[in-house]
Amino acid sequence: MTSIDSTDRPCVEQAMIPDARERALVLDPHQSFAVSAPAGSGKTELLTQRVLRLLAQVKKPEEILAITFTRKAAREMQDRIVQALFMARDEPAPVAAHRKTTWTLARNVLAQNDRQSWSLLENTHRLNIKTIDSLCMQLAQRLPLLTGLGTNTLVSEQPEKLYEQATRRLLEYLEAEGQLSRDMQLLLRHLDNNTARIETLLTKILANRDQWLRHVAVNRNTLSGFRDYLESCLDTLITETLEKLRNRCQPFERELVSCLAFASSNLQKEKPASSIAHCVNLPGLPDSTPEQLNLWLGLPGGQG
Repeated sequence: MTSIDSTDRPCVEQAMIPDARERALVLDPHQSFAVSAPAGSGKTELLTQRVLRLLAQVKKPEEILAITFTRKAAREMQDRIVQALFMARDEPAPVAAHRKTTWTLARNVLAQNDRQSWSLLENTHRLNIKTIDSLCMQLAQRLPLLTGLGTNTLVSEQPEKLYEQATRRLLEYLEAEGQLSRDMQLLLRHLDNNTARIETLLTKILANRDQWLRHVAVNRNTLSGFRDYLESCLDTLITETLEKLRNRCQPFERELVSCLAFASSNLQKEKPASSIAHCVNLPGLPDSTPEQLNLWLGLPGGQG
């Protein structure tokens, strides 16, 4: 994949555009490109030109798929292509070089349209421009057995309700037998048997599944590596938290260490297992590392 960075303005003549050569390369259907450019620099027109170039080489317009993030972007993309086709049919070649390129590519599409009898101007819905959601829904509907979703598959506009429903179904496993039930019971113990809190947390987690799902959906043979990954994340979280705590405690370091020395010396015999007792003879604030967590727990208020 070739990366192209553009900073020009679309109203400038192509001959004066600094990246005119790169723009021409993007129209090569035998190569892939990643185009990076600010708003108003002509990205949509460049994409329109590439789609037109591809349409002129296929037997059916449905063979070319353009994917966008939003419905608005999909509609805009389709409108651009349709406008280019009507312009190529009804108007002479423009003077501006970049518009003339679009016009020429659209003329080639019209020629292919006539050869293949597409009737594309009368059936613009044949332009295969979709959002990611609509593409996934189409695939799921075409493969009902493989997806396990059946044929009545729709994209929900309010997924939060589905997250809540999934969470409630998961909580039903508390009364069942098996590993999932034991895992849920362990989670309950950590959250003081507060099922409402669990429901809220799991609902929020489902909404952000793109951030963690790839790490959870692993083969059992890689569970060891997955555990290492989770432990490294926990170590990072502990380090970041302790670093913030250390910065806040820095102005009071002398007083904290003095109080800690007094408390730890008195607890050496009475409560040797106490976190405070572990801090005897501590010269200063502990380091911000997971290995020093027990010492931080010994600080006044650290166990709270």
